Amino acid sequence: MESSSRMMLLAASLQVCVVHSSNSQKQIFATESSDFRKVVKSCFFVDKSMLIRDLFEENQAFQEITAGPHFAKSTNLDMIKRFFSITVNREGVPVRANITSNYKLFQDNKLLIYENDKKFFNIHFGNYPVLYIDYKPLDGVSSFDHMLRKYRQILSNTFSQHKYLLEVATTWNNEFNRTMFESYLEYSPLYDLHKEDVRNGFIFLSSLLFRHFNKCVFVLIDDYDIVSMSPVNAHDRSDVIEFVRSVNNALVQHSRYVGRAVVTGSLWRGRTMRPSGVSVAPNSIGKYYGLSLSELKPLLLKFLNDETEVEDAADYIIATYSGYVHDEEWYLDQSAPSTRGSQVCSVWSVIQYCVCHRKLNITMF
Repeated sequence: MESSSRMMLLAASLQVCVVHSSNSQKQIFATESSDFRKVVKSCFFVDKSMLIRDLFEENQAFQEITAGPHFAKSTNLDMIKRFFSITVNREGVPVRANITSNYKLFQDNKLLIYENDKKFFNIHFGNYPVLYIDYKPLDGVSSFDHMLRKYRQILSNTFSQHKYLLEVATTWNNEFNRTMFESYLEYSPLYDLHKEDVRNGFIFLSSLLFRHFNKCVFVLIDDYDIVSMSPVNAHDRSDVIEFVRSVNNALVQHSRYVGRAVVTGSLWRGRTMRPSGVSVAPNSIGKYYGLSLSELKPLLLKFLNDETEVEDAADYIIATYSGYVHDEEWYLDQSAPSTRGSQVCSVWSVIQYCVCHRKLNITMF
């Protein structure tokens, strides 16, 4: 896939949740969580759930979405996880999809993917083993050993999502595999793992998920390239980057267990961090990240009194907080023409505008 199709966007970690009316002023409650369950309750929430179908129906099995803070990267990945994940009970037995909390999340909030494409929803919802990996703990690592300790924490966090496997006797073909799973699961014993055990941990978990569900695994990796911006010392830097890259390569290229993968990274980080075989998502996916002008104006109408105010506010937000576009060719050569309609801003930009210029009362929780 050509690099010109790469999205030039930033990703969101802060969303606004509920607005309560009072006699004097609207009070806005906000959260820094990227948990989709919280974000969907937001009065600032813009439904991007059709991303799930559009991303799934792309021909590429392994895709990269380039993003950064405040444009819903982590939130969208959490949404994707909740849509595709098989829900199980404590014994690892799959629960009927339409009685799960994730199903109710999409149904009760009348999300577009549920309302507009029931066929896709019914076929794919809650139908895949998902391996979700969050690389945020690697932010700020300073050496190879520091990185290795943080990686062990990431492994523990990831394995903990699948503790139910310990209750499934058919998962374990020998006692060694069970002991190995427990060593990944518990954070303290992870200090005794060898470097190669850390390197192969995600492959081991994907093999267990494949065996248990008899389906290829859907891999989601958030902030896969975060270590490239960490203050790693010069002596270790190349080794750290190569180690992280080798872990990601080994996982996404393991086609025996992994059927699909979506990895998300940031705009300004090194492209060499992208796992081999992973293609950049097409430009059409860009509409699901950030707020376009057509989405921004209806959002502002919730707080402003008339359309003239909305127009002025939208112009100010785009000019002051935005300037990001979907077109990579424009990003690489900013002298190239770019239409104003391609510009996007974040929910955080609207929050800043509400606080600094509209003097609205925002309470964090």
